[in-house]
Amino acid sequence: MAGEMRLTPTLTTSESYSTNVDLEPDGEEDSAWITRITPGLGLRGEGSRGTVAVDGSLTLSHQTAGDDKGFNQDVDLSGLIEAELARDLLFLEAAASVSQQVLDAQQTNATSNQDTVQVYRVSPALRHGLGSFAVGELRYVLDQVFVASGDVSNETQHSGLLSISSLDDIDRLLWSLNGRISEAIRTDADNVSRSDVELAGDYAATRPVHLIGGVGYQTFDDHDTEDFESPTWRAGLRLHPNRRLDLQADYGLRDDEYSPAFQLRYQIGRRTRLIASYQETLATSQQRLASTLGFIGLDPETGALIDERAGTPFDPRVDPFDIDDETSRIKAFRSVLLHERGRNQFTIAGGYGKDNTLGSGDDDETSLQLDLGWTRHLNRRTTVDAGVGYDKSDFANDPDDQEYLFEGGVRYELTERTGLFAGYLFHFQTSDEQDNEFNEHLITVGIRHRF
Repeated sequence: MAGEMRLTPTLTTSESYSTNVDLEPDGEEDSAWITRITPGLGLRGEGSRGTVAVDGSLTLSHQTAGDDKGFNQDVDLSGLIEAELARDLLFLEAAASVSQQVLDAQQTNATSNQDTVQVYRVSPALRHGLGSFAVGELRYVLDQVFVASGDVSNETQHSGLLSISSLDDIDRLLWSLNGRISEAIRTDADNVSRSDVELAGDYAATRPVHLIGGVGYQTFDDHDTEDFESPTWRAGLRLHPNRRLDLQADYGLRDDEYSPAFQLRYQIGRRTRLIASYQETLATSQQRLASTLGFIGLDPETGALIDERAGTPFDPRVDPFDIDDETSRIKAFRSVLLHERGRNQFTIAGGYGKDNTLGSGDDDETSLQLDLGWTRHLNRRTTVDAGVGYDKSDFANDPDDQEYLFEGGVRYELTERTGLFAGYLFHFQTSDEQDNEFNEHLITVGIRHRF
């Protein structure tokens, strides 16, 4: 387990001026100066049988006006541990996230509307070969979600998973038998019970074309709005003609409804790649937060924490919907296009989602998001970046909002360890209801030092 361990302490100080710190409508704005001091710590460790990566910071701030006037503090943390405790037998995975999030999607993303959300996952696993034809794995997963405000239930979820799968090199037919049972225990809401079993197959009709499918059975009970027992099935294709393209798409009955799903990874060129996906899920908000944490990974080139589904920086909340105690059916399409050309890096990220809260047909919400980003390295020391963001939210029986962001910034490396930064952001929202409209100008300057 011994290996290289690197600790990187940092200290960031910044001063910001906002013309509308709480994002209030015209005539109700409060302008404010915000002073922030943020000590941080980065930890990277790597050995022959384990990896650890943690990024954490504590922001101490003082605000001169607005709902958060005075002294405040926020914690942000993301991290993972992967270890092989006993060679080829016992494994351990763990991950954590602490972030500031808005619980109600109809509230503005002002700091005064944010709450601390903590998500933790620990997962030991036993893995053992079954002769020369298969491998079995028995895994336990403990997920814990804590919300500081108390408006949403804390949740502890226990899950047991068993899988038996064929070895990759035995023949053209790969198969797996997967079972899962879980119990989510919530402090101020009903528990959620779930179980799934599926026999899945992957048949190589030709080298680039695989037929995929599965059949199984599922139960779900949130002791409130949703209770069913249902067979499951799916059928589709996987296209993998070369190392550049990997597309998997299927259609079937899951979560007691028919739905399509696909995942696409396409290396269009040496410096251009596209990632896209569509999926429908049935879960509580806490389960979605825990599921997102399951995809945290480490970029092998940069050492940064990323979302392994898209290769982009890890974000503890990928959907824009409410964090509450309701069970929802979420339909979500996401895509990211990344391109590098010379000293320039371009990003186009988009998504469309629909939240159908069960038992409350009037609470449906749809969200459309589009973000454009550009970064250019002017020279070895100076980097500029700019971005445009658009977010359209439609709430049933409530005003529809359209939010716009325009931002730009510059970073300058004074020394190998010390850098200056400055940025400007123009942020405004239009709405069917005038009280929901606002605009903000935000200017920030600061310095960051790595010890």
